[in-house]
Amino acid sequence: LLLTPETTFKTFSFELKIIESSTTNNYYLKLKDGLLTISCPVNTEYDAPSVQKTLREMVDKTLRYEANRLFPSKIDKLSALYNFSYSTLKINKSRTRWGSCSSKQSINLSYYCMLLPEYLVDFVILHELCHTREMNHGEQFWKLLDSVTSGKAKELTRELRAYKTNW
Repeated sequence: LLLTPETTFKTFSFELKIIESSTTNNYYLKLKDGLLTISCPVNTEYDAPSVQKTLREMVDKTLRYEANRLFPSKIDKLSALYNFSYSTLKINKSRTRWGSCSSKQSINLSYYCMLLPEYLVDFVILHELCHTREMNHGEQFWKLLDSVTSGKAKELTRELRAYKTNW
């Protein structure tokens, strides 16, 4: 995905807008009211690898910020709703998995979950919370996950597999 002023990019909590500003010689980001605005110097060469690296780093920084802002309350709400408990929540930048749960009931979530629709973020969180009771993907795990997803565990899993973390 080449990031340019024409790029449309949306997460469940913000939309990206890249603009050129004649009043700057540098790159600036602002996140306000669900809009991440990245200001670039006029005549920015968007296909230059260094420009793409800068823009991607700014988006990644915002993904991490938003995940740290939103995921703790989401996991607390869902764990209370379905009577789960976990020890800690960590936000990481895993590109190979959306989340994981350790034997010590520590849950890790990738900030790339921000690229998913919100209902799939909730599904990832519920999946990991189920691992606090069932540490494998056996029959009991799927029954438990079905019980907290209105019987849609397999369907949501298939849908989740269609998403990639390497935007």
